[in-house]
Amino acid sequence: MDAVRGACILLVMLWHGALVMEWLKLSVPAGLSAFNNAFAPFRMPLLTFLSGMLLERALKKPTGMFIRGKIFSLYWPYLLWSLLFLAVRGTLWPERALTILWKPETYLWFLHNLFLFYLAFLALCRLRIPLLPVAVASLLLAEFGTDQLAVARALFLFAFFLLGHLAQSRNWIGRVPMPILVAAGAAAIAGAGAGLTGHEMRYQLMFAWAPLALIVVVLALAPRYRPLPGLQFLQWIGANSIVFYASHMTFQML
Repeated sequence: MDAVRGACILLVMLWHGALVMEWLKLSVPAGLSAFNNAFAPFRMPLLTFLSGMLLERALKKPTGMFIRGKIFSLYWPYLLWSLLFLAVRGTLWPERALTILWKPETYLWFLHNLFLFYLAFLALCRLRIPLLPVAVASLLLAEFGTDQLAVARALFLFAFFLLGHLAQSRNWIGRVPMPILVAAGAAAIAGAGAGLTGHEMRYQLMFAWAPLALIVVVLALAPRYRPLPGLQFLQWIGANSIVFYASHMTFQML
């Protein structure tokens, strides 16, 4: 899990690095743009799915400890690094600093979303609402969400968050028949090819098959994973993913 999460964080860093180059009126290498486009459909859904796989352990904590833990591990880094990023960009105005408390307007939106996802998941569990129907409904409702608060994106990713928990709690890891693995691999490659064309595929129901296919491949191959020489750094990044995600774009701007 750490290796895949580390790869996702590295992909996010490359994506944002290219974005910073555009802001600073620098030329983005064509190869980097193509690489980023190929992985655009997969980065955040897979990262969110992996976050959902950690829910089983979090559920064992008392409610108060659960909420306090998420405030300090997710909301506080979101708030702190949002303010630092706005300061680096020279856009830290008083009204915007207040808005950041509830409306994510920087690259740290993912931490804000995760914080809300954990709270929503806790409520669903306390009310004993079945998670799979909620995940399906969230994915479908994403088509009708408003862009004003990135509601569509949040609903889309919340479905993957819940699916990650279901995969872990129901032990779907390694239990993928070979024909399904082959089909999922082909679909994931097709999704990367479609992304390579620059077509916008992120957070859209009609393209949800691409990240879902890659997730099936990851679940199937996870038990066979062995650290490859020279790639251990991915596990290190994954184990410290919150540090890299919270700080990376601020340092890229600097």
